[in-house]
Amino acid sequence: MRVLAGSLFISVLAIGGCSPGEPAPEVDVFDLAAALPRAEILRETTRIDLGTGDARRLLGFGWWVNDEVATGLKDTFVWGVDTESALTFFVVSPRALPVKLRGRLPERMGEELTVQVAVNRRPVGEVRLRSGLHSYTVTLPADSLLEGENLLELRYETASAGRGVLRRRNVELKVAWHEIWFDPSTEALEPRVRNGALVVPPRVRLDYHLRLPAGSSLEIEGVRTRADQGGLEVRLDRGSGGPVQLIHVQGGTAEAAFELGGERTEIARLRLLGVVDPGGGSGDAIVVDGARLILPRPAAASPPTNRASPDVQAAHAAPSEPNIIVYLIDTLRADQLGAYGDDPSQTPHTDGFAARATVFENSVAQSSFTRSSVASLLTSLWPLAHGTLGSRSRLAEEALTLPELLQDTGYRTAGLVANGTVAAAFGFGQGFDEY
Repeated sequence: MRVLAGSLFISVLAIGGCSPGEPAPEVDVFDLAAALPRAEILRETTRIDLGTGDARRLLGFGWWVNDEVATGLKDTFVWGVDTESALTFFVVSPRALPVKLRGRLPERMGEELTVQVAVNRRPVGEVRLRSGLHSYTVTLPADSLLEGENLLELRYETASAGRGVLRRRNVELKVAWHEIWFDPSTEALEPRVRNGALVVPPRVRLDYHLRLPAGSSLEIEGVRTRADQGGLEVRLDRGSGGPVQLIHVQGGTAEAAFELGGERTEIARLRLLGVVDPGGGSGDAIVVDGARLILPRPAAASPPTNRASPDVQAAHAAPSEPNIIVYLIDTLRADQLGAYGDDPSQTPHTDGFAARATVFENSVAQSSFTRSSVASLLTSLWPLAHGTLGSRSRLAEEALTLPELLQDTGYRTAGLVANGTVAAAFGFGQGFDEY
């Protein structure tokens, strides 16, 4: 988690609310537009070009290797195999979401194939695939979607008697999927700063990770949007109890000011969400003027008149629990690191860290399969014990993970992953406040 600080703050003096003779408290002004380069930008999944390397991180179980049509257009695809294929996609604002699937049914398999579409394990519709390459559309109901990561499953009809079966290395190939579009009628835009104002497009979420002193407040001079442009939501997430909505603007203009409360300094996240108009509007961006946080500086502590004994000082010392980071690199061979003998070394920064740390020379992964190995790392169980063994498996809710143990002792936990094999849909979000 990043805490924003430093040059983006402007030091000022508050000039109101003080009694005569009292010094004005100093505050820091945090400008959200100026801080945009440091915000975490989360975009909805718009198009997945299947068969490319970028798409693999979103694919779960039920897929074959990447492939491409032998034409000058280099039309890539990936085979959906066996009984179902699954992938993950990100949604900022749940709503009725049209999805366009483009795929090819091999001629030898017959004239048609029914594919059931399920979202987050719930069936929501089906498409009837014809022989050849075609596009198909299905709408995902709003109540089937989650804000954040979702699981899309394509469940294939069982082959009937007389239908041809296409196999490769004992894997049954069902559909050559070329691409998937989510809400294809809405253009994806980028957040930006225009004339000092923050511009937030629909289908985008901005997360500002902040250290909020007690007495902090949020001020917004204006939010400009038309009724057909969607809207803006502002939320504050302190970790416990989930995010609290501060403002929702849908059409017209608005200004707002909020006391964020809190009796002590807290790590929190401020979210700005570009909400898509449920009626299917133009998708233009929302303009936010003068969005800033007012952050009081803590008063300087007076020096103690009577210093406590060392025993009393130790009893009231700040908690000593360290921050814990597990940095995991998938499918990296040890002999490609200088710390394990690669010469010349290609990893000077890792080698420098190893020189100051403990290096384990006989550490063995519990499985050659990523999902199974990571499950062992998080649970301290053998693969046969946690049961996460195949491409369709998921880590059981009953499994006790390291993040859950840390939560129980008061830690705040977050997981950042770039591999769909260990997505939350497969049970790996257990114990994480954010995943």
